[in-house]
Amino acid sequence: IEPSTSPWNSVVFVIKKKSRTWRMLTDLREVNKCIEPMGALQLELPSPALIPQNWSLMVLDLKEFFAIPLQLQDRDKFAFTIPVLNHAQPVKRYQWTVLPRGMTNSYMDDLLLAAPSIAERDEFFLKVQEALKLYNLQIAPEKIQRLPISYLGMILEQHRIRPQKLQIRRDHLKTLNDFQQLLGDISWLRLVLGIPTYQFSTLEGDTALDSPRTLTPLALQELQFVEQRLNDGFLTYLHASQPISFIIFHTPYSPPDVMAQEKVFLPNSFSKKLTTYMDKLAFLIQKGRHRILQLSGYEPHQIVTQLTTAQISQCLQFNENWQISLASYPGSFSNHYPSSKLIDFLRTNSMISQSPISDVPVKGPTIFTDANKNTAGYWTPESSKVLPHSFSSVQPAELWAIYLVLQDFPQIPINIVSDSRYAVLSCLQLPHVSLPLTLKTAIDKLFYQVQQLLLQRSELIFFTHIRAHSALPGPLSFGNATIDALLYPIEAAKQEHLLQDTNSKGLQKSHAITGKQAQNIVRSCSICAPFALPFTPPGVNMRGQQTNQIWQMDVIYISSFGQQKYVHHTIDTYTHFQWATALHSEKADTVINLLSCFAVMGLPIELKTDNVPVYQPVKLAHFLSQYHITHTFGIPYNSQGQAIIERANHTLCEYLEKIKKGQQERFMKPKDILNKTLLTLNFLNIWSKGNLSATELHFQGKKEDKKILNTPIWYKDKEKDWTPASLIYLGRGYAFISVNNYRFWTPARLIKINNG
Repeated sequence: IEPSTSPWNSVVFVIKKKSRTWRMLTDLREVNKCIEPMGALQLELPSPALIPQNWSLMVLDLKEFFAIPLQLQDRDKFAFTIPVLNHAQPVKRYQWTVLPRGMTNSYMDDLLLAAPSIAERDEFFLKVQEALKLYNLQIAPEKIQRLPISYLGMILEQHRIRPQKLQIRRDHLKTLNDFQQLLGDISWLRLVLGIPTYQFSTLEGDTALDSPRTLTPLALQELQFVEQRLNDGFLTYLHASQPISFIIFHTPYSPPDVMAQEKVFLPNSFSKKLTTYMDKLAFLIQKGRHRILQLSGYEPHQIVTQLTTAQISQCLQFNENWQISLASYPGSFSNHYPSSKLIDFLRTNSMISQSPISDVPVKGPTIFTDANKNTAGYWTPESSKVLPHSFSSVQPAELWAIYLVLQDFPQIPINIVSDSRYAVLSCLQLPHVSLPLTLKTAIDKLFYQVQQLLLQRSELIFFTHIRAHSALPGPLSFGNATIDALLYPIEAAKQEHLLQDTNSKGLQKSHAITGKQAQNIVRSCSICAPFALPFTPPGVNMRGQQTNQIWQMDVIYISSFGQQKYVHHTIDTYTHFQWATALHSEKADTVINLLSCFAVMGLPIELKTDNVPVYQPVKLAHFLSQYHITHTFGIPYNSQGQAIIERANHTLCEYLEKIKKGQQERFMKPKDILNKTLLTLNFLNIWSKGNLSATELHFQGKKEDKKILNTPIWYKDKEKDWTPASLIYLGRGYAFISVNNYRFWTPARLIKINNG
C-alpha cells in the first residue's frame, strides 16, 4: 500500500484466521459497480468424477492476492482510511498498489493437480510452481493438500468422492425465501446425492417470498432424506479403460439415469401439461447425451433401458421427440444392465402399466359425451346423464363428461365419441403420463381421477373424435346431435322456432323449458314479434313489495333549464322515493343518472323503462349487468306501462313550477331548484295512508299500516270462476293478492271482499 489523497474511500475490516493471523478485507462493492465484468471463463464447476481411478491427487492454494500490481491510473479507486481512536489525530489514508480481495474480475485460487503416479504429480507440481512465479503468484506451503482432499465442497478420498458432512439448520427456516435458499444450496449436490425433483415439494403454495412456511412432517422427512444422502452418498472415479454408458432406471415419477459416474434428472414440470413417459425418456436421453459430451467430449458408448427392441423401434417410428433425441447417435441400445449390486439395487421399480385403450372400436355400447359452460353429460340409446359443473371453461368440462362415463361403465368394453379433441387426446395420453405428486389445480385433480379410472379398467375402451354440428347423416352425427339437444334445450328450441315458427306452448312442451323462456324465444323472433303482444294483466302497473325491488325511469324535458333541460327521473315503485338529475342529453347520460341514484337510493333488483331507443344501447345493458340489475320495458307504444313514473313526472313538473315562482328561487341554478323540489317530495310530503314520507318508507324500513293484510276475498280468474284468495295490498283500481301461495297483481274490479 502507499499513502493516498484520493477522494475514494472503501470500508476495511480485519478478520482473525484459523492460523491466528489476521486478514484485512476491503469492501469493494462501490468500486465493483464501476468495473465492467469480464464474464466467467469457467462456465461450470468441474466434476471430480472424471478423474481416472488410482491417480495421484494434490490441491494447491495460492497466497493472498497481494502480488498482482494495479495500474497507476486505477490505484486511487482502491483507497481506504485507517480510523483513529477518539479522533485524537488526523486519520491516515492509503491506497492499494496490488490487487486486493473482493474485486469483480478475480480468479480461482484453488488448483487441483492429478497425474497417473506420485512421481509424475510431483514433477507436474514443480512446473506449475515455476509458471506461477512468472506472474508473481505464490503457493501457500501450509495449504498443500494430499488425500483426503477438501475441494469445492467435496471430500476426495482414495477410492470415492463424497460431500462434506454437515447438518441442516432448521431454526431459521420460516419463509419461502429461507427454503428457496436452502434448496438452492442443496441443488448443486443433486448430481452426487441422487435427490429427485419431487423431494422439493416444500416450495409448493403461496409464491410470495415472505409467505410463511413451516416444517410439516413430510418436509421433515425430506430434510432427513437429504441429510442421509449427505452422509451416505458418494461418487466413484472414472474407469479410464471402460467406455461411458448411459443407464436409465425407471421410477413411478420420472425416469432418472446414471452415466456410471453421476445422476441426471428431468425437471419437475414441462411445457406440456401431459407429457408421456416415452417423451420423458426422450428428453432424458437428450439431456444425458449433452452432459456426457460436456464432461468427456465423447458420445456415450451405450444407452441402457428396460425397453425392448420392438418398443425402441416403435418410438423411433412414431415419436418425434425420440427422433430428435437420437439424431446422429453413433452408439448402441441395450436392455441388458451391467452386472453390479448397485445397479441391481436401483432396478427396483417397474416401468409403466398396461394401457386399457384400444386402437380400434370394441364390441360394446357407443356413448356420446358433450359439455357446455354450465352442464356436462353423456347419452346412449339406453340411458343418459346430464349434471351441472363448476369448471371455468368448457375443455375440462368435456373431460369431466368422459369421467362420468368411466365412472358409470367400469366393467364393460365401451366406445366413447366426443366432439372435444382436447378431451380425446388427453384420455389417450393419460395412461402413459406421470402426474405431479401435488395436485395443485382443478384440472390436475381431474387428470388424476380419469387416469385412475383408466388404469383400473380390466376391459378395453376406444376413444374417437367427431366434429360438432356437422349435420351429416348417420348414427354418429345423430348421437352427437342428441347429446347436444340434452345440453342445449333453449338453443334447440330456437332452431325449431326458426324452422317451424312453433308457438311458445309448443316449444315449452317439446323441449322441457319454462313458459317464460319459450315466450322470450317467440318475442325475440323478428318475424313473430309484430304479431305477438306481451302479456300483462289488464289495468295493473307492476310495483315492488319491498324497498329497491322495482324502479321505473324516464326522461322529461324542462325547457327553462336551458342546456340542462334533460331531467332523468327515477322512482322506487314501493316507497315512491324518487331522484332526478338535470343533464345535457338523454342518451349516454343515462349511466350518469343511475350512478347518482345508486349513491342516494341503493341498488335495485329490477329497472323498468320505456321501450324507446334511448334505453336500448349495449352500453346501458352492459352497465346494468355489472350490478346484476334486470332491465325490463313497458308496453310498446303505451305510456300506461310506465304509469307510476308518468304520474311522478307530472308531480315533479308541477312542483318545479311551484318552487320556481318563489322570490328567492328565481335566481337559483336549475340543479338547485331540482334538489329543493326533491327535498319536498321525498322528505316533507306525505303520500301513503300510514302517514309516512317516502324517505321513512325507503330508508327507515317503516311499513304502512295495512289493516286489510291477508283479508279473505274472492277472485275472478281467466275462466270467469270465482276463486277464494287473500288480499295483500289494495290500491286505487288495483290489488295485490295471493291464490294458492302464488302472488300477483290484478285489477280491483276482479276481486270482492268475502263477508263470510
